[in-house]
Amino acid sequence: MAYPEMVSPSSAVAMMQAPCSLTALTWGVMRRGALRYVVSHEFDEVLMHILFFLSTFVFWCNCYAVFRRRKVIYERGFQPDAVAYTFPSCSTAVAAMMYASNPKHDAASVFSVDSIPRIVFRVYGIGLSFLILGVVFYIDLRLLFRLGRHLASQVQRRRKPSLSERGI
Repeated sequence: MAYPEMVSPSSAVAMMQAPCSLTALTWGVMRRGALRYVVSHEFDEVLMHILFFLSTFVFWCNCYAVFRRRKVIYERGFQPDAVAYTFPSCSTAVAAMMYASNPKHDAASVFSVDSIPRIVFRVYGIGLSFLILGVVFYIDLRLLFRLGRHLASQVQRRRKPSLSERGI
């Protein structure tokens, strides 16, 4: 990407991952319910693999896109549109946890991990969850500080000058 500032000069580009991550998350939830009696097991497994890997691929593409825009993002400073990175990323982490669990058991059950690949994907999902937790926490703190500065400037503008400041 030769001119990242011309495409999207912020981390709002992460919204591109929302459709993939939400679809994978939704399918992961649906396959635990009555859907497993409606859809064949083979179709369910194939679709879950496709949705999970598509969600993961788009997540890492968005991480790369934000990395490529890092200079422009840092020059602009923190902007509220960074919030666009939180929800799709959290959905991707939950979809990874859903993918790693056995749909015949509860997603949080210890017994849902029944094979080495599931263990590997569970570790990936947990690691991704902690990474995204840190990013979301950072963005939330930056938003709170920005809001605090904004409120302080509004109070300062509306404050009536004291008698000594007016020269009386």
